[in-house]
Amino acid sequence: MATGGVLPGPHRTLKPAAEGKCTTKLFLFSILMTCVIVIISLQYKYMTSVTVIQMLPKINGINNLIKGYLPGPYTLVGPDQKLNIEKGNFTAKVLVDEHGEEGFQNHHSHILEITDRTIAIGGGITTRGLKELTAASMASKLPLFKRLLPSFCKTASKGFSYHYYLAHDHNDPYFSLPNSHEMFSKEFNAAVEKHCPSDIPVRVHLVRCSHAGKPAWAQNDAMWAAYLDDIPFFYRVNDDSDMMTGGWSEVFTETLKKYTPPYVGVVGPAHSGGNTAILTYDFTHKTHLDIFGIYYPRVFTDWYADDWVTKVYRPDRSTKCKDIKLKHTMETGTRYKVDFRVGQKLQAAIDSNQKILKRYIKYRNSTHPTKDPKSQKIISMSLYSNKTSRLIGAVRSAQLTPVMFPGWTARFYIEKTVGISKYDVIPENLIRKLQLLGAQILYVDTQATNVSPELWPYLVSDDSTVERFIIRNVTFRMTDREFTAVEEWTKSKRTFHCIRDHPSHTTPIIPDLIGGVNSGIKTLFSGSWLAYLGQDFLENLWENQKEHFYCHDSFTCKSQPQSFPFVSPREGDTFIGETYDGYHRPIDNKDVEALTKAQLVPQCLDPKSTIDVVGLPKHVTIIPSHPPADSDKSPVIPDAAVKQPIVNVTSFVQSAANSTKLSTNGTST
Repeated sequence: MATGGVLPGPHRTLKPAAEGKCTTKLFLFSILMTCVIVIISLQYKYMTSVTVIQMLPKINGINNLIKGYLPGPYTLVGPDQKLNIEKGNFTAKVLVDEHGEEGFQNHHSHILEITDRTIAIGGGITTRGLKELTAASMASKLPLFKRLLPSFCKTASKGFSYHYYLAHDHNDPYFSLPNSHEMFSKEFNAAVEKHCPSDIPVRVHLVRCSHAGKPAWAQNDAMWAAYLDDIPFFYRVNDDSDMMTGGWSEVFTETLKKYTPPYVGVVGPAHSGGNTAILTYDFTHKTHLDIFGIYYPRVFTDWYADDWVTKVYRPDRSTKCKDIKLKHTMETGTRYKVDFRVGQKLQAAIDSNQKILKRYIKYRNSTHPTKDPKSQKIISMSLYSNKTSRLIGAVRSAQLTPVMFPGWTARFYIEKTVGISKYDVIPENLIRKLQLLGAQILYVDTQATNVSPELWPYLVSDDSTVERFIIRNVTFRMTDREFTAVEEWTKSKRTFHCIRDHPSHTTPIIPDLIGGVNSGIKTLFSGSWLAYLGQDFLENLWENQKEHFYCHDSFTCKSQPQSFPFVSPREGDTFIGETYDGYHRPIDNKDVEALTKAQLVPQCLDPKSTIDVVGLPKHVTIIPSHPPADSDKSPVIPDAAVKQPIVNVTSFVQSAANSTKLSTNGTST
């Protein structure tokens, strides 16, 4: 009989009892740890796996002060390249974007693999009215899982890839819970695995909105996120819908392609349920956002957006494809309150936006000037704030530059994000979008200079590849009238240009409404003017160099020298230098009110123009009160005109000004 730690039987090894218990515990502990490691590994794989193209831009610098690059850190898979995506990896990553009045950000820095056959399926999603919703009950309660997703999987086409962009209110009952995005994405991916063929890639992106109860705004936010990811096609759908016909991907994309110019217009299915006289489901190309700068005008909060997108493209660019069937079940009823007052603004919005559309078509049908990389014309701006007005304003500036300023290039100066940033970090996908729109990006090392970001655009004056530039603010909007004024200046022999187009523009130079010729600046300043950048820079520039200015002035031409009238008509109640929010609405209505109430100044009007013609007496003859801009008499500049530097910019800036050139692609050489 065994006693204590003695094992019975012949030739048995004697072991203490405590040692045997310890061995058992270690064995169980090792099994437990192995299980934990496996679980953690699987969870890590789920949370981090994603199909991305890892690329780091090769960036050279101007003595580590300014760093820039052109399109490069983005890979667009061509139509002849195979879309090699493992489905499990394609659907696994949780991608969340946040959109708000004070800015937006994406919580992922991955570069998505996009082809010319990638479609964004966008819309709003809500869990309001669904009681006790859990991850387990989600598939049986949400219309998305019951209706849209299963029917989509049956009708999606091989050879296309699909990204769902689903926007929800910030106070949505379910999506306000911790880990709700992760749980929803997991259920979405499980539904895709269950219903969709394995060779059709599907991915979900969630967008958290700052508003509530405004479905058209949520749809806007969803499509904006897709646009920044450079998805080529957009299909705006409702989650309580059944897609009934296959082949819609091919039919919709081919119909858009047949428009002249291609992809300028809208198509949609023949649907049952809802208003069948219009497109309540719309399929567009990213060109739609290039044109209007937004998917639906912000004035529309709900179903009037469908009327707008249908009618703004009529009569020749709005098509309902009768062979593609879709059923709007409306099984959950109307889940928002309709603002019927907005209907009164529908026609005005259509009329104004059709003008934008016609202007874009004119641009597409015109011959574009060839750009000389050694003699660039640059619209120089700084981007240092993550506010929506500036981020979307920057994108709108890049969109409008080739349309309104042919031959010019938009350039953005952005802080180089290494270590601690002094200013807001600009989302990477937005920077990539600016590049894809043809803009140049130059980085400023704020650790090497104390120049304020408002003055970063003036660094363009030291670029030897730039012939001429204008300084602008990203919250402005470019117009044909502005371009006509700039063209007049380019025909003059003046080094500088300024614009005063509002009663409040009473100072000689309005910040962000100035232009210059680099060769003239180099002559006047015996080199670079970067050392003079400071608080009173523009005031001192005018005081000492006013004879070299050509200024377009609408209201103060009698008191300001070097003033000349605009020759193109004012566009409604807008003015050059007007600031807009992130949804293309004037920020300050008081500016508009002041403009409409301002007294006309006959001396500031050109008799050849129809500008502000109402109120101008017919007998008034307007005679320029200042020397013509093409005068051959160059003013004598006294030695005292060249002042000492206002601020001491770091030696990095000065050395950049004296020894470094920017190449044609925005990188330093």
